[in-house]
Amino acid sequence: MRAGKKRAIGMSIHAKQMVMVDVNINSANDLEFNKIEIKEIADDKVIANIIENPDFVTEIVRDILSTNGGKSSKRISLSIEGKLANTRLIQMPSMSMEEMQESLTSEVEDYAILAGGKPSLDFHIVRRYNIGSAERMDVLFVVVPEPLVNTYLSIMKAVNYSLSSMEIIPLSIIRAYSNFVQPSQDNKTSMLIIIEEEHGMIAILRDKTIKFVHDIEIGRKELELTKDLTELLIEIRSSIDYYGKTFPGEADISEIVVFTNRLENFDLMDNLRSKINITVTEPALPVEVLAQFGNQVRDNTLLVFSAIGSALHDFVGRENISINLVPGKKEVKISRVRAKLTALALTLVSVVLIFIIGTVILKVMTNSVENKIIVLKQEVMSEIPNQAELSALEESISQLKARIEITDVAMNSIKWANCARLLEEIRALVPNTLWLTNLRWQEDKNVVFSGYALSYDTVFDFRRSLIESPFFDPVKLIQIQTTELSGQSVERFEIQCGVKTEKMGGGAKSDGTI
Repeated sequence: MRAGKKRAIGMSIHAKQMVMVDVNINSANDLEFNKIEIKEIADDKVIANIIENPDFVTEIVRDILSTNGGKSSKRISLSIEGKLANTRLIQMPSMSMEEMQESLTSEVEDYAILAGGKPSLDFHIVRRYNIGSAERMDVLFVVVPEPLVNTYLSIMKAVNYSLSSMEIIPLSIIRAYSNFVQPSQDNKTSMLIIIEEEHGMIAILRDKTIKFVHDIEIGRKELELTKDLTELLIEIRSSIDYYGKTFPGEADISEIVVFTNRLENFDLMDNLRSKINITVTEPALPVEVLAQFGNQVRDNTLLVFSAIGSALHDFVGRENISINLVPGKKEVKISRVRAKLTALALTLVSVVLIFIIGTVILKVMTNSVENKIIVLKQEVMSEIPNQAELSALEESISQLKARIEITDVAMNSIKWANCARLLEEIRALVPNTLWLTNLRWQEDKNVVFSGYALSYDTVFDFRRSLIESPFFDPVKLIQIQTTELSGQSVERFEIQCGVKTEKMGGGAKSDGTI
């Protein structure tokens, strides 16, 4: 290896394939390929639950690494399937890194993907900005079950390698795009559509910075089976609309880049081009790479790009998004006052979830929370003299007040329903970071939900739950707009649903309520 170059291994592990890329990287992050190895996994031995079956994966990893002959780096950067993680881009008040770690850990404790396990997470501050006098941050975070990370650590140790980093495939592809496919951005805004086997992600980048990221429950398997782009087009158009409203002063999206393996009997690219008035492209590996490593590389471009992005993980700056799920020394102690703040937040969440019981109970409970906040502020002043810590806690209290204001809006504007079965279904679907302020009946058996949510993804998760519910069809997102409430940035939304009245045991009342 010539002077000035470092050697790195990137690996991407999917349910049906495993790809290893061995490269030399110079100071400008230019790549020289030493090896690209692809291991196809038989259908009857698909990697399903690696935690329960690590030995099978260990043998595949050992086999694919044996082709390097011991000449390469002994450290591996790894990418895993996006569906194994929960990925969000959320808005947060300005705070220290320790406080953010603590806050996000508390946020994800109830995520279904953890299945009772302890979370392993990492985050990256995408941008800082001000809303009024309050400093805000857009934070990208990824969380997986800690046992999954520990399993991969054990696998790499068993084959005499060390795991230097671990992330999800979509993020490694974004890095490959920014530093390998399109290293010179020139103020261009691009949308990346990353389609794995059973999962996908839409990301919008400007100058290598992620402006927007959104998980989609659409994968290559579904597109190949149905040959239907309807749901994907809805996700694309709503993402474009959200970006335009959130960043009105920035340039329009100039290209859509699709990362996926080739679909059989369905030309995804041509179909997208016929329905979207934006240039749609697919990335191509360099001719010399295709010539050197053959058609197998051409047929597995998704994972090859992912492995390239993984290899670059330790060689690009933090501005390029550097998520690492391998645990570090980030243990944070939760103070007594912060524990009380968390308890108050949970109390308020309970208020919102049962708001259909009645306004009297609701008012009593919100007043109780407000009284506790007053007591807590006095306690904070006496116990925490440090101004920086005090400011952070004041910001947390401000968030609680925003939730109370949203709850008050709900009390004053909700049209109380008389259909118990439908209300019970709605109650079960509403997450604790979304508030309904209006529920009204329209002609043709349509019901319209209006309200607020703490994030864009929360609205889309709620919409997806409505689609999957047997009570509603069709489901249309009418409006989503970022607004400010009590100094907090929230998403105001409106969703229209057709109601299957046979599920309710009746129809609408004459006064227009349900």
